[in-house]
Amino acid sequence: PAGRFGRGAPLAGAADGLPHGFTEAVEKGLLTEPDAVRAVWEDALAAPAWDGPALWLHGDLHPANVVTTDGVLSGVIDFGDLCTGDPACDLAGAWSILPDGALGSF
Repeated sequence: PAGRFGRGAPLAGAADGLPHGFTEAVEKGLLTEPDAVRAVWEDALAAPAWDGPALWLHGDLHPANVVTTDGVLSGVIDFGDLCTGDPACDLAGAWSILPDGALGSF
């Protein structure tokens, strides 16, 4: 089963919360290019759902949950959101963990 907050589940299941959250973010000035953000969201929703087997996911991969030694990844901690599902869920961590220019190699 998908993890907490729908992690690892199809993205379409999260679409209902976007209108309120999107409007609030625009009103607070948090989105400088709302049309571009909406276009990316719509592209993501249109992507085919994962049809492979449910795989193990960390479910909460971000900088506070990785350990580095001398700038090299040496561990991952906090497995409280461990679940199974679409492995793309853990790819989101790449945007917040990897340095500029490394995403293509990932």
